[in-house]
Amino acid sequence: MKHHIFVATILLLTSLLITQAQTTVPAAVNFSTTDSGMVLNPEFCGLSYEKAMMTKHLFVSTNTSMINLFNLIGPGVFRIGANQVDLTCWNGLAGKKAITPDQVDQLAGFIKATKWRVIYAVNMSVNTPENAASEASYVAKALGSSLLGFEIGNECDLYHKNGFRSTNYVYSTFRDEWRTIAAAISAAVPGAKLTGPADASNNGVFSVPFAKDEAGFISMLTSHYYRGDGKKPTSTLPFLLKPDPKAVPRLKQAVAAATEARLPMGFRCDECGSYYNGGAPNVSNGYGTALWTLDFMFINAINGCQGVNFHGGGNGNGYTPIADNGTTVVQVRPEYYGMKLFSLAGQGTVVPATVSLSSPVNFTAYGVRRVDGGINTILINKETTASVQVTVTFGSKITAAESMMLTGPDLSSISGYTIGGAVINPDGTWAGGFQPVSATGKLTLTVPPISAVLVKAGGISR
Repeated sequence: MKHHIFVATILLLTSLLITQAQTTVPAAVNFSTTDSGMVLNPEFCGLSYEKAMMTKHLFVSTNTSMINLFNLIGPGVFRIGANQVDLTCWNGLAGKKAITPDQVDQLAGFIKATKWRVIYAVNMSVNTPENAASEASYVAKALGSSLLGFEIGNECDLYHKNGFRSTNYVYSTFRDEWRTIAAAISAAVPGAKLTGPADASNNGVFSVPFAKDEAGFISMLTSHYYRGDGKKPTSTLPFLLKPDPKAVPRLKQAVAAATEARLPMGFRCDECGSYYNGGAPNVSNGYGTALWTLDFMFINAINGCQGVNFHGGGNGNGYTPIADNGTTVVQVRPEYYGMKLFSLAGQGTVVPATVSLSSPVNFTAYGVRRVDGGINTILINKETTASVQVTVTFGSKITAAESMMLTGPDLSSISGYTIGGAVINPDGTWAGGFQPVSATGKLTLTVPPISAVLVKAGGISR
């Protein structure tokens, strides 16, 4: 008798699991015909690396694989700096690891093989104004028009915690130190664009007063974002894929500060990633980060941010969009796939989408209104078991549409994910593409669990 009860229980659970796996949630997506949206910066995509990477041979003009991968999502902004900017110094000042003219020349050769521009950081922890000016002068000549701006130091709001300054180090002290080096750089490189303060948490403690105090002198406000500490057990993929209640308010605060200061290049999140401390092992390199990347980029774009730079480097089991062994690309990771789909969404204005769901599921949608009048729609389903059947209303009659899907085996997969039906190879080649779909003024399609779909609607007639 117990055996029959056990079998019946197993059959019931199996039936429930099958039913759950086959759940389909109806949804509707609409776009406002009056909201013009936010202009999408053509250089929105960005990558960030530690300055010590300049001492290796990854960013050189002969590394065609890395050049191909940059060009596959470009044009974009390359930021070189991060924690290692304050552990390296021009010509080895104060015993720090040396950054040399040859290394700058190598970086310049690499960048000139792409259509990217550079935010170049200089040391602030031990530097002198003269040494900073010397480096900036050489860098400006080497990079030429590829130089977007100079950044001074990195996450100086944490200097009191990492041993660079005393425990009573405050914003006003930072500002005075920053101004000394900034003045020297500006004197050595007339017209040089300066960015900052590159603070750690985008909580406004440094960035908001900095934008106000340096208005008319800096060109761009920068700050960083990570969802949490990669060393904590709570730093999981499900947590990453949930909305961060602090992210949008802090983002809007930074954008408002840059706008009020009339900074010509606005606000940019020039370092970001899933979890700091190198990422959460076997989480930050999992497929689910591709879906998070897409969401994060669009949330920033739709709220007025001018771009995001995902931090990377190395071949560990944490975060990096592109994995390398110091000289060679070894794998294209999930974050890069999210960046690639974002780059394919095209240029134009990012417009908000109104999403109606029959059941509460982790599903988001965004739109990009192209200059030709067409709309690109991005649909992201972060549910692990439920599909979402979406009806998209474009508001006009369309005569053609095509779609591309981002998929992976499961959220934690470290391989097997594809975009447009193909993998992105370490050499920067990719054979994926769009598929035609039938649509008129509306389009209905199913977005499977843990996937994203880009729909390009064109040929619009009024």
